[in-house]
Amino acid sequence: MTLNEAGQLREEAHRLRRALDEALAAGEFADHPVLVSFPSGTCGLISEFVCQYLRDRGLGSWEYVPGERHSPSTGEWQGTHGWARQGQVVIDLTADQFDGEGRPPVWAGESDDWYRSWEEGNSRVPEDVETDGMDRAAYEVMLRYARKA
Repeated sequence: MTLNEAGQLREEAHRLRRALDEALAAGEFADHPVLVSFPSGTCGLISEFVCQYLRDRGLGSWEYVPGERHSPSTGEWQGTHGWARQGQVVIDLTADQFDGEGRPPVWAGESDDWYRSWEEGNSRVPEDVETDGMDRAAYEVMLRYARKA
């Protein structure tokens, strides 16, 4: 990946996060059962949105990576997370939902130790966001706000 491409990815990721924050503040997701709590609990859907958005912008094919984590000392289950990835590059718009872990609202860069701490499930390249329904409408809202951001 070139420096120019990396800069474009960071710019796009920050644009999407601003769009989502603004849409949430405007009440656009008040009736969506998942996005109403953005960023908490929204990583899967948002990562699929990111994969489609980046593909549609001509930035290649991105995969959705689900993960879960257990305590290294006790083995106790600590939760799940998901992000978009292309090679070793991660785009994550929801890592800040993990209080106390010091994650920024947007991660757009090489995978780091934090991502490697998750046990990855089966990653996949998402299909297009459904053509109708609640998720498609939310994706369109994100796009509308991204054009303004």
